[in-house]
Amino acid sequence: MAENEDSQETPALQIPPSEDAVTYDDDGTEENIKVAVRIRPLNAREKQKESKVIVKVQGNSLWLTDPTKNGDKKFEYDFVYQSFDANNCATNEDIFKVSLSMYKLLFTGIV
Repeated sequence: MAENEDSQETPALQIPPSEDAVTYDDDGTEENIKVAVRIRPLNAREKQKESKVIVKVQGNSLWLTDPTKNGDKKFEYDFVYQSFDANNCATNEDIFKVSLSMYKLLFTGIV
C-alpha cells in the first residue's frame, strides 16, 4: 500500500475492562482467569484393556499417579470435577454453574 493512501483496515475496537470479569484470590490478588478441569470416565477401549484410573481428586487438587514411577504429581485448579467415581460424579449442571457467571459477559461482548 502506498504511503499516501488511506488505510482500509478496520480499527481495533477498544473495550474498557469490566469489573464483572475480575475476581480476587483469597489473598486479595486480582485475577481474571478461572480454570476448571473435568475428568472423564474410562471409555470402552480403556475398560477392555483393563486400564487403571491414575487420577485422584481432593478438593481442587488433582493428583496423577504414574504407575511406572514412584510418587504422585499434584496440580491445583479453581475447580476440579470428576465423572469416573459414581459416588461423586459431576453433572452437566455442575459444570454449567461454573460457567454461568461468564455467560453475561460473553453475550455482551466483554470477553
